[in-house]
Amino acid sequence: MEDFKKRLLEYIGGHLGLSIRSFEDQCGLTHGTIAGIKVKGPSVDNVAKISSAFPDLNLNWLIMGKGPMLIQEQPAASHQNDIHHNQQVVIANWSDLKSILAEVIRGAGEVKHSSKNSSKTDENII
Repeated sequence: MEDFKKRLLEYIGGHLGLSIRSFEDQCGLTHGTIAGIKVKGPSVDNVAKISSAFPDLNLNWLIMGKGPMLIQEQPAASHQNDIHHNQQVVIANWSDLKSILAEVIRGAGEVKHSSKNSSKTDENII
C-alpha cells in the first residue's frame, strides 16, 4: 500500500500540483482519506472516486505500478479518422434503412391494392 500512496502523491503533487486537501475535495473524498491509505489501504469506492474525478490517471499505474502515469489520448488526426469512419457507417446504414422502408411501403401499397382487387373478384364470383 505504501507504493500505491507514493504513486498517488506523485500524481497529486508532481503532476497536478494540488494539495492533498484540494485533491480530496475534487474527488469527493473525506479529509484524511489519503493519510489513511498507508494504514488500511485504498477502498474500491475511493479508487472509483479518484478515477471519476481524474480520468486521465492510469489506474494500472496507480495500483500496480505498471505502464505510464497518464492514459494516452488518441492523436487528433486519428480521432478525426474514427469520427469520419463512424459517420460513413451511419450514412451507409441510413441508406440501407431507407431502401428497406421504401420496399415495405411499396409492399404495403401492393397488399392494399391487391386486397381491393380480391374483393372485386369475390363479388364477381358470388
